[in-house]
Amino acid sequence: MGWKASAIFIKPAGAVDEQRLLNLFGFGESIAEPEPGYLEAVIYPAEGKLYISYFNDCIIICVQDFPERFYTSELSFIEHRLIELFPSSEILATSLHSGTNHYGYAFIKKGEKIRVKTGYSETPVQYEAGQPLPEELPLYALARTGKEGRKYFYFERRPDDPYPEDAVGENFVFNLTGRFLGEPMHQSEEFMEIKAKA
Repeated sequence: MGWKASAIFIKPAGAVDEQRLLNLFGFGESIAEPEPGYLEAVIYPAEGKLYISYFNDCIIICVQDFPERFYTSELSFIEHRLIELFPSSEILATSLHSGTNHYGYAFIKKGEKIRVKTGYSETPVQYEAGQPLPEELPLYALARTGKEGRKYFYFERRPDDPYPEDAVGENFVFNLTGRFLGEPMHQSEEFMEIKAKA
């Protein structure tokens, strides 16, 4: 894995009250004008920073730590509030960190959390709930279960080099972002070049 990311995707975005979003995440000051940098530079923001961008009728909120609050069976306070603001939307919380092979994603549809999965190198699947989403199925089709009960993924480009589940965590996250962006975020140059408000 080579990515770091911490972002929440919401679609459709509809009418967005950015100040309400700032208050919800604990950032009381008004959002400034877009900075010279692009979303690619802030998809994993510094601690204490929040960035908002728009793409393909989707709002993208880049903020540290908050996605991890989604990775349980229960709805957290932040999830309840986002559902109040976007009751008919789909919400995807994601996080990636290449240093530990951490990956995580949680998917909410019309107020119901229907899928959660997270893990890292020492525990390839730390928590999982719900049935796989359609975007996950092509990856699961590449998986075989080893003797110890763990899944290993076999890619055509390296058929003799199986990947443990944490090593393909970012692939799952990428596939799910395609549901919101039209194509996986790592393949979309247009997405990565949009400006972000800080």
